[in-house]
Amino acid sequence: MTFASKVFTAFALLGVGLGAGLPGPFSALAQSVSTPAGGGGSALLAAPARAFEVGNGVKVETRILKNGLTVVIAKNPRAPLVSVYHWVKAGSLHEKPGITGIAHLFEHMMFRPLGEGKPGFFETARALGAQVNANTRFESTVYTSTVPRRGLEGLLQAEAARFRSLTVTDALLDVERRAVWSEYSTKFDADPTFDLWYTQYKAAFPGHPYEWMIIGFREDLAKISARDCNLFFQKYYRPNNVGLVIAGDVDVAETMALIEKAYGGWERGADAVLPPAFEKKPGLVKVTSKLPSGSKQALAGWRLPYFTKDDALLMEFVNHVLFDSGNDLASRRFVDREKVASSIGSFSFGYGHGMLSGFASVLPGVDDAKIIDAFRALKSDFGALSPKHFDAYRKEFQVSMAEGLERNESIVNALATAWGKYGDETLVTKWSREVPALTHEQTRGFVEKTMTDDNFVYVSIPTEPTSSTPVKPPAQKESK
Repeated sequence: MTFASKVFTAFALLGVGLGAGLPGPFSALAQSVSTPAGGGGSALLAAPARAFEVGNGVKVETRILKNGLTVVIAKNPRAPLVSVYHWVKAGSLHEKPGITGIAHLFEHMMFRPLGEGKPGFFETARALGAQVNANTRFESTVYTSTVPRRGLEGLLQAEAARFRSLTVTDALLDVERRAVWSEYSTKFDADPTFDLWYTQYKAAFPGHPYEWMIIGFREDLAKISARDCNLFFQKYYRPNNVGLVIAGDVDVAETMALIEKAYGGWERGADAVLPPAFEKKPGLVKVTSKLPSGSKQALAGWRLPYFTKDDALLMEFVNHVLFDSGNDLASRRFVDREKVASSIGSFSFGYGHGMLSGFASVLPGVDDAKIIDAFRALKSDFGALSPKHFDAYRKEFQVSMAEGLERNESIVNALATAWGKYGDETLVTKWSREVPALTHEQTRGFVEKTMTDDNFVYVSIPTEPTSSTPVKPPAQKESK
């Protein structure tokens, strides 16, 4: 189980770990949203159901329990397995100095036994034929499961039990603290790419929760107590901060009955709130990461504000044109024309939308100034797009969204992401209708506003070892 990854573009999760991923998840075949007659008849429901379709006839219903739990069910008769996501609005942006990294630490603890002598969640899920995982992000923690339909009831009971009643003890905390130390050792202390990502956010967002990245500050890990963990759980792991999204060949009414039975008594709490957006712009930031690499690499980009469902489509499309297309503008400039890099692509976009970044493998002999100039030139490249080229990018983007709903896992991820990041799972349908209406003028305005020098952060990897010494874990204080 890892917390960091190169991630989804156009709402497609690339999976756990740095690597290739799923196509975009929205469908050009999506249908309109409606409210079915008689929806929301249960005494446990606070709102009537609303229904829509995605992909090739996959029917989706959303219902909200009285305790605030949002339930989204996609009935996909072609799926051999059922995919289950719990999207929790509790990530590193909800932390504070002194307990940074607690959201990621808690992700680990959610798989531990609920009591002495009881099996852990991995063991329970395995007995049901399920595969389970999780990842922590800037604004959320996401728990994913895939299970045969016959095991869905048992899985939901086990999921509800851990979400409602996990208690962190000193012994449990110490086990998972060591696991996170291992992630420091194998990733941020050993992998130059992870270090590059960490360095970028630390340099870009001084004084803001983005600064400490998802894994948190190393020195805080030893300070976090069991009491800190239980307070975090009691505050954020509440039904009104959770979206339960299910996709598969399921009966909606039967599945809702299972959910109401398992989750209905879960008490709601305060709504999770993000901290104020970062507003300080200290000018162009140029730094070097800590870990050396055999070849020169650079990570550069522009800070992004918090996005709402009203402007997120612009951001997704611009990232596609700049870094993620089959013929993106960055590759055309860096690789084809200027020949300053062997490759360049989108990096970690969507994991929190903190940065709009490109990751470049720089050719030998090319200095930082040339790479920075090439990044700066992308703004004018976007502005100079001809109507023909702009239309080609727009059509390619729409096709990528349609392809993203071919797999059941992509459907559940798209729905969960739309709800979790933007508060509206029906974006999966709406965006497919809105893409053809995007204009060059509209998207160029976003580029002009975002891609400015005072918003630009550049990080390069040293190709020679630095004088920094290995960092040892600080002594752990006792949990209280």
